[in-house]
Amino acid sequence: MAPIPFNILGYRFEKGLQVFKESFDSAMVGVLRKKEAIQAELMEYKHSLDNGGKWIGERDEDGYLLWDRETLLEMDLEESAEAVVELRKAFVLAIYHYWERTIRIYCHTTEPGHPNLIDRAKENGIMIGQHLERVHLLANVLKHNSSKWGNRLIRAWPDVFSTRFQSNDQTDWSAALAITDLHVNDAFEAILNSGPRSKLNGNEPWLRRDKDKVSSAAKDAKKRNYGKAIKAT
Repeated sequence: MAPIPFNILGYRFEKGLQVFKESFDSAMVGVLRKKEAIQAELMEYKHSLDNGGKWIGERDEDGYLLWDRETLLEMDLEESAEAVVELRKAFVLAIYHYWERTIRIYCHTTEPGHPNLIDRAKENGIMIGQHLERVHLLANVLKHNSSKWGNRLIRAWPDVFSTRFQSNDQTDWSAALAITDLHVNDAFEAILNSGPRSKLNGNEPWLRRDKDKVSSAAKDAKKRNYGKAIKAT
């Protein structure tokens, strides 16, 4: 059997996707560390109050509360948790658009529409991964936030919604998504398996299906911040 020739466009696609994946991992480490730091600061402040520490805040001339440190830290914690979710959404959308651009360049087409891109890819010998369609649906929910795409997504990929989710005419589909790191990794795998390849050499070593890097960094941050809180006691 003749060796499969090296495909430079496939190599560029793979390396570009690798950059996205490594960027996602690094960004997740950053936001999780920030979240853990805020949580530790909140724990430390509450412990201080329980032990007679100084209350930090402000009231107006009539005694009504304007703000206090505990409330602000709780708000910061909520926003940091939201940032984790939004980061996952942003990368799923980015890598799907990366796949679209790659197929148009590789197949020399300007045709709009996901089905047309699938057809052109197949005509050019590109194998399409079995889960690309659900990534396409997820991307459209993130872009359009409509029942048209939301109902299709929940049938194709119900795991990206919470188990208690129930839709109605007023559903905010984007807000209802409960995307995890595993879902993002699944999206990376689907995109990788649906684009041009440098060689048919199987899974890439950078395509991690677990969350070891992110989880390890988050655990380290949690230990450091917990240690700070204990030390403050």
